[in-house]
Amino acid sequence: FYNPSNMVLCVEGDIDPETVISICNEVLPAEEKPAADSVMVEDKYIIAERKTEKKMPVSAPQFYIGGKFKPFPGGRYLLKQRLVSQLVLKIVAGSTSPFFIKNYESGLLCYDFGAESAFISNLAFWMVGGESKDPDKVFELLNEEINRLKKEGIDEELFIRSKKAMFGSELRSFGDFEDVCLSCADGAFGKYDYMDTIEVINSVTLQDCMQFMNEYINSEETVMSVVLPA
Repeated sequence: FYNPSNMVLCVEGDIDPETVISICNEVLPAEEKPAADSVMVEDKYIIAERKTEKKMPVSAPQFYIGGKFKPFPGGRYLLKQRLVSQLVLKIVAGSTSPFFIKNYESGLLCYDFGAESAFISNLAFWMVGGESKDPDKVFELLNEEINRLKKEGIDEELFIRSKKAMFGSELRSFGDFEDVCLSCADGAFGKYDYMDTIEVINSVTLQDCMQFMNEYINSEETVMSVVLPA
């Protein structure tokens, strides 16, 4: 499975592409092996368990809350879906969101609370989590916040502020060679050009975010995993 037919090479820096290609031709096997066929199992997108708990040697309860959704098969639509998912999570539970600020000030959430989305072949999921003295309360309040935003809509000022923050974060990431190479590899496998990221962020609207929330973030489908002190 691990052969050049299934791989992509990303090189960044002050390099000569022809030199890189020449080196690859020298070190890679001359005989090309056939690409491996990926066998994808279609997910039914149903909840296996609403909540799981486990005891481990931790000093305080750790938790993650999340939900899964179907990703676009590839191309620029997939890139936009990835970026919209990240932006929505900033709005719902990011470090400047009303949800985080209120619950951080009350002591329910800690500074390590974070939110992210992940895309793995034909499955994607979003999750938020960290440390809390009462994960069940966080679960309850997050679902209330999801329902509130879906009913009242996303505040336009919060949307603009979150979008600008995301724009700046993505722009800074271009200075990290390793991050750029990893993102370019993701784009190659996802059939989109990572260098279109800034352009796509600029095209995202508040309506795009509301559509993502309405389709993919539902309080009835959120699940939680908790690790309690042993």
